Amino acid sequence: MTMAHARKSSRACENFFAGFVIFACGLSIIITTKSQTITRAKRKIDSSRELQENRKTFLSVLNEEREKMDKSDAYRHPPISDGNIDDTVVKGWFRRKPVDRYVPTTFHPILTKPEIITSSVCKNTEVDILVISVSYWGNADKRAAIRGTWAARDTFIDIGTQVVFFLGRPTTAADQAKIESEGQTYGDIVQGDFVDAKANISMKGLLALQWINNNCLHAKYAIKADDDMFVNLFYVMEFGLSELSRQNKVIMCQTRPKNSIEIIRNKSSKWYVPPEVLPGRTKFPAMCYANVVLLTMDVIPELYRASFSMPYCTVDDAYIFGMLVELAKDVEFQSIGETISMDQNQAFEDLLSPNQPQYLASAVKQIEYFGKFWNTALKRVPRWAKVHLNKNIKT
Repeated sequence: MTMAHARKSSRACENFFAGFVIFACGLSIIITTKSQTITRAKRKIDSSRELQENRKTFLSVLNEEREKMDKSDAYRHPPISDGNIDDTVVKGWFRRKPVDRYVPTTFHPILTKPEIITSSVCKNTEVDILVISVSYWGNADKRAAIRGTWAARDTFIDIGTQVVFFLGRPTTAADQAKIESEGQTYGDIVQGDFVDAKANISMKGLLALQWINNNCLHAKYAIKADDDMFVNLFYVMEFGLSELSRQNKVIMCQTRPKNSIEIIRNKSSKWYVPPEVLPGRTKFPAMCYANVVLLTMDVIPELYRASFSMPYCTVDDAYIFGMLVELAKDVEFQSIGETISMDQNQAFEDLLSPNQPQYLASAVKQIEYFGKFWNTALKRVPRWAKVHLNKNIKT
């Protein structure tokens, strides 16, 4: 073998060996990459399984942390929920001790005349949720919308819901005849003997306290709502009444802190407050913005009792859910203000979104939105509520 041939053979061996090394390295890289991909995929699957297994624990811990918030001042976010609540828990929401009514020893100093129209809707009837609506006599369309949507009697098969509307009287006999006809048809109107005007909204509130104290204290909870408000009853029950079920003498509302609202003493103002009401004070006590209020029933006789000694005030929110509360015994405010929207369109978009609704109630500007809100709410009924829903309700 010549020297040249030997060098050529040596180079061939080196090239073969180098090629083999490169092939081996490439194969190693491919195997390592596939191994890492499989490992990542396995970890992802394991992580997903772990998240699924621990989801309930996570929700429970998060909700417990939220419950530690200051009940009087901080906004109480609705707990995160998958809607899968055990039915024994739901039934537990409505196990409440009976409330004793307040029995006055004198005639009421403000409600001096008997009711023009009264109602017997609570008599011999199980009422779990009493809806109190302070309504203007001329708003028959709004009352019809409320009866036919969120406060309908037949929504549930075993949760008794009853709405009662509190009105004043109109100025003509023809209009009074319309109210009497409506009352006879539905049986859910209570009418006081005072002119139905803005200056007498506090009178309607007092009328409601008196009527409920005398006729419907066996209800488990009360929801006070103006006749231009839609209430998502399913989520109010899940995130509101479930909280109230463990408490007594509680008012949930959009709160106004003590001394945050000025008392107007100017006689030319429609919000005028005479000097004998809260004498010497320039600011109102803590109160609710009372478009939507959730109550435990033991609050009602306490507020009614307080109305016998508190001078009358035409500023209804300040009077019913402020001044009377200040005189009541051990009544506590809890804020749910950020769950109440005054923007109809924003609240409707919120209800349409796939996420858990932020708003439990919303103002309604156009009457058709009562139906829109309700039909949308029925399409996303929580799982726990479907057990109690009337089968004739289309979801």
